[in-house]
Amino acid sequence: MRGEIGIIMTLLIVDDEELTRQGILGSVDFAGLGIDQILSARDGAEGIRIACEQPVDLLLSDIRMPKMDGLTMVSALQKTNPNLVTIFMSGYTDREYVKTALRLGAVNYIDKPIDIEELRNALRKAVSQVQANRLQQDSHKRSLEQISETLAFQLTVPYAQDADRVDRLWADYCSYCREDKEDNFLYVNSIVVQLEDVSSVIPQLPSIHQGLAQMLAPHGLHVISSEKHLYYVVYHIYSGQRYQPRQIELAANFLREAFLPFSRSYVAVGEMERGISRAYLSFQSAVLLLQRAFSCPPGSILNQTDWSEIPEVSLSDLQDLGRLLTDALADGRKEDANQYRAELSDLSLKSRALLPSQIKSLYIDLFRELDHIREKQGIVPSPLTPTESVMDQVNACFCLDDLNRGLKDRIRAYFEDLSSQKAENQTIYLIRSYIGQHYSQSSLSVKDIADYANLSVSYLCTFFKGETGQTLNAYLTDFRMERAKQLLSDPRNRISEISGMVGYNDGNYFSKSFRKSTGLSPTEFREKLWK
Repeated sequence: MRGEIGIIMTLLIVDDEELTRQGILGSVDFAGLGIDQILSARDGAEGIRIACEQPVDLLLSDIRMPKMDGLTMVSALQKTNPNLVTIFMSGYTDREYVKTALRLGAVNYIDKPIDIEELRNALRKAVSQVQANRLQQDSHKRSLEQISETLAFQLTVPYAQDADRVDRLWADYCSYCREDKEDNFLYVNSIVVQLEDVSSVIPQLPSIHQGLAQMLAPHGLHVISSEKHLYYVVYHIYSGQRYQPRQIELAANFLREAFLPFSRSYVAVGEMERGISRAYLSFQSAVLLLQRAFSCPPGSILNQTDWSEIPEVSLSDLQDLGRLLTDALADGRKEDANQYRAELSDLSLKSRALLPSQIKSLYIDLFRELDHIREKQGIVPSPLTPTESVMDQVNACFCLDDLNRGLKDRIRAYFEDLSSQKAENQTIYLIRSYIGQHYSQSSLSVKDIADYANLSVSYLCTFFKGETGQTLNAYLTDFRMERAKQLLSDPRNRISEISGMVGYNDGNYFSKSFRKSTGLSPTEFREKLWK
C-alpha cells in the first residue's frame, strides 16, 4: 500500500475458472480498498511461479484446482513469505478443508458462489492485516538495526570495559534475528573506512551495508557496522567457522568501490581474531594502520602484510631536505628549490613509518618559512588566504599528495611574484624588501627607508607614489594589516601581542587602524574566521 508504508500492495487471484477471476476483477473497487496491483493465475503451480517473480502481499485462492490445489500452493509460498495474508474460497464445505485453511493462517474462508459484499469485507480485513504486518516488520527492522549498530560501536572499545553490555547486546541481536547465532561469532575481522567527506556518504550507508551483507552471506559470513567519531565507518565481519582471507579482501575491495563515488577514503583491514571478546583487537589493529595512511594514495587498502614491506624514512631525512629547500628559496635559486621540492615530495611518500602529525608539523614549518621569506623580499600579498591559517590549511589536507601539491603551488607563486617584483624599478624593489624585513619595528620611519634607498624623504615619497600609485605610508600600513590578518588566523597568537608584532606600540591605535582597513576590530575578524 502506498502512503505511510511507501510501497505498493499486491493481490494475487488464483482460480482455475476464468469466469470467476473476471467476475472478481470487474466487481470490486480494489484501489478503494488500498490494493494497487492485481495479478492472476489459473492454478497453484502458476501461482507459485508468479509469486516467485514479484512480491505478493494478499492471496485470494480457490482450494480445488488441477495441477496443484490451493492448500499445497499456500504451504509452499509460506516457506519464503511467512507474512502472506490468504483468503480461501471454495464451492465445497468439507470441514477438513476449513481446518487446513485456518491452520495455514487464512484470514477468511468464502463459500462459492461468491457474495461480493462478503468478499469486500474479507479483503478489507486482509488489507488491515497486511498493514499491521508491515508496521510490525518495520518496527522489528528498526530495533534490529539499532541493536546491530550499538553492538558494532561497543566492539570498538575493549571488551573488559563492559563485558556484560556486549553479551546482552549480542543475546538481543540473536533474538531479533530469530536464528540460533550463539556460535556464529567465533572469528572476526574488523574493517575501518576513513572518509574525507562524511556528509555525502551518510545517506548511502544503509545500501552499502546491505550490499556487503548480500555479498558475504553465500560464504557464511555476517556483518554489523557503525559510524565512529566523524570520519570513520566500522564493519565487523564475523562467522561461526574459520574463513579464507580472500573473503575479507573481497569485502575490502567492495567497500573501496562502494565509497569511491562519494568521498576519498582509506580502507584498513584488521587482523583476524577469535571470539566476540577479541573483536576490539581487530578494530585496534585496523586503526593503527590508518594512523600511517596519510602518506598513501587515497583509495588504498591497508593491511598488515603489505605494511611490513614498506621502507622506513626518518623525520630527520625530511627535515634535512626542508632546510635545503628553504635556503634555495631565500637565495632565489629556482632550479635548486624545485629539485629539492621534488625530492622532498618523493621521499615523503615513502615515510609511512611517520605519524601524520609529524609530517604535518614539518610542512607547517615549511609554509611559514616561505611566508617569512616572502615578507623579507617585500612580496605582498602573501599567497596565504587571509581567512585561513597555515595550520588550518595543512590540517584540512586529507593526504600527503594534497600537502605536496600545496607546497608546489606556493613555491610556483613565490617565484612568479619574485620575478614580477624584480622586473619593476630596482629602487622600488629595494624599498619593498626593506619594509618586509623591518615592518615589525615600531620605530620604522619614512626617513629610515629614505636613508636605506639613499634618497631624500621628499623625493622618496614622490617617487614611490609615482611608481606604485600608493603613498609610502599607505603601503606600510597595508603591509602591516595583511600580516596582522595572518597572525590573527593562528589561535596561538594573542591579540594583545599581535599589535607589537606588526609594529604598533599602542594597541588601541592598532585596533583603530585595523578597523579602518577591514571594517572589523581584530576580535571581530578572528571570531568571523572561526565561525
